[in-house]
Amino acid sequence: MKKTIYRLSLLTGLIAAGSLSAFAEPGDGEKKGPRPGGPRGPGGPDREAIMKEFDADGNGKLEGDERTKARAAMEAKMAERKAAALKEFDADNSGDLDDNEKKTMREAMRIRHFDEDKDGKLNDEEQAKADEAKKRFEGRGEGRGPRPDGGTRPERKRPEGKQPE
Repeated sequence: MKKTIYRLSLLTGLIAAGSLSAFAEPGDGEKKGPRPGGPRGPGGPDREAIMKEFDADGNGKLEGDERTKARAAMEAKMAERKAAALKEFDADNSGDLDDNEKKTMREAMRIRHFDEDKDGKLNDEEQAKADEAKKRFEGRGEGRGPRPDGGTRPERKRPEGKQPE
């Protein structure tokens, strides 16, 4: 169940990222700046916006009630995204996405996010970008793959005489 919620949240985040990308494109002669989103990229938390909205005392930290309000707002946003995904992709109205519905949702998100010419399908160039993004994404988290900054993981120092189990 947790994996399903996580995947739904992730994919609804991609929906939001795809929607935001339309607003992030520069006009003629404008410099392209950073896209919206926090350390996790588009669709992720935007620290500056969160601080502006929830840091009531202006000290640059979310403490106590500020953090509680920010967390509640993020949870409400995630619940809204999950409901939107269920409404769109839960064909059998079971309240959960089965494997076929998840596959349909993943493909739709992929097309929404990478279909630059808006023809409803991915051409070779768009497909290559989608495949590259998938490779980068799958290598993150849970201790897998290289670090995002290209560095190596530091060697863990163990007390004298202790060996890994």
